[in-house]
Amino acid sequence: LLYSNGFAVPKLLYVNHAERLVFMEYVEGENLEKVIRRIVDSKTVGEMKKDLGIICKVGEKLAEVHALGIALGDTKPENIVIGKNGEIYLFDFEQASRNGDKVWDVAEFLYYAGHYISPFVSVQSAELITKAFIEGYLKAGGKAEIVKEAGNPKYTKVFSVFTLPHIMFVISNVC
Repeated sequence: LLYSNGFAVPKLLYVNHAERLVFMEYVEGENLEKVIRRIVDSKTVGEMKKDLGIICKVGEKLAEVHALGIALGDTKPENIVIGKNGEIYLFDFEQASRNGDKVWDVAEFLYYAGHYISPFVSVQSAELITKAFIEGYLKAGGKAEIVKEAGNPKYTKVFSVFTLPHIMFVISNVC
């Protein structure tokens, strides 16, 4: 469905339902986790500018998916690859559903991104990543209520086992 609507997703090459095997096209590019780590390691906002633009585009892409009535269910940064041409590829659709929890998609992306922020750096990168994502999400028609709800304890408590509390607090407040 995503592919037929113009989204960059790996092509299915072979499916064997009996053996539960799916073979997909290999997509060459950079995993979004690396982009986030680069933002966190940057010394100035100027160094982050290009990478924050990528995060903004990811927000746009997720809003476009949501506009189709689809929730991906597993939106952690490892499931997003920036292709050689700058295209944003989405992966891992085992938990995707029509009319699923769109708030979960936003919350998982943001709080999981916060997982890559060291306790020894400023929380500024968490704030900038969150703002860039939300800017893109809203710009592409994502609903502000979804973003706001992602800041609720219902979602923050789930990610508190692997994202530091002060990072969670910043992300939640921005939402």
